[in-house]
Amino acid sequence: MTADRAKVARLRRIERLRGIEHRLKIGEAALAEAALVGAGTLADRTARLAASYAGRVEAEDGAALARFQRFAAGLEGLHAGAAAGAATARDRADAARRGAAAAEKRAEAVAMLAASCATALARRDGQRVHAELARKLNNRSKESARHIAARES
Repeated sequence: MTADRAKVARLRRIERLRGIEHRLKIGEAALAEAALVGAGTLADRTARLAASYAGRVEAEDGAALARFQRFAAGLEGLHAGAAAGAATARDRADAARRGAAAAEKRAEAVAMLAASCATALARRDGQRVHAELARKLNNRSKESARHIAARES
């Protein structure tokens, strides 16, 4: 029985650790989602800015046109970088969600195992106590029967 109690205690400790891991993974997923939102917002803003400058051709001379085109190309590069960052953030957020889901499954599995082991241990303890009480009652019954038989004789 001591080994069973130790097993249940170990499973309860693992259950607490899995719960902590699950909370940490959920926090990581939330941070990744926040980063995804920020990266998506930045990508959208740079896309709108690049699109608004791409259509303009107002230049007084060739040098101004060249500067404007370099500026527009720079904005397009910023947009490409922001879009790549958003894609990376999306991948991280997806991985974080998968990690949180896996941690939740591990936590649930160890909780179920701990509960079933604790239930089995409690059942065995109950059966042992019941058997001990039945034995004591049986002994008292026999003792009472002998006492009554001795009185009658």
